[in-house]
Amino acid sequence: MQLVPESEFVRWAAGIGIARHPRFPLNLAFVEEPDCEKSWLPTGRVSDLPGFLQTAVGLASGDGGTLLYRKGGESWYESEDAPIGNHIIDRVLAAISLPREFAGALSFDSTEWRDLYLVISTFFVWGWSVGEDLYIIPRNGSCMLMTSHHGELFAMCPTGDALAQFEAAMLRCEFPAR
Repeated sequence: MQLVPESEFVRWAAGIGIARHPRFPLNLAFVEEPDCEKSWLPTGRVSDLPGFLQTAVGLASGDGGTLLYRKGGESWYESEDAPIGNHIIDRVLAAISLPREFAGALSFDSTEWRDLYLVISTFFVWGWSVGEDLYIIPRNGSCMLMTSHHGELFAMCPTGDALAQFEAAMLRCEFPAR
């Protein structure tokens, strides 16, 4: 895992057309089509969650690297008086050796898939508020995924055609959009 400081991440994201959403400043969006998105719900079986996440991230990233960015940026850790979900997230972040003071994105190459999915699934399961929504951004810039504290997975794409292609690929894997 490589640490990408906040300022470096913002420059990189701008280079592929990603910036803060014009109406929702905590959100990231593709500048050209900030509202080009769809959402998915995993099946109701908990044991299906890993396959659901692996399918979506795999379709988005291919064999390339992936960045994770906590919605709103800033610290990845919470205070000691945070709810239990945050304590579990913090334990996982400590287990992958993320420094407490770090702010920015986490970059994983394809050989680090275990840690990548550990972080994604922990945020997806234990995230309880907007602050635990997690952006999953392929290095190739083809799209962004976001785990939501509402139990949804969002896909945001730079164009409607790209979103339609992603949606069709998910459907071929038997994951229809909402």
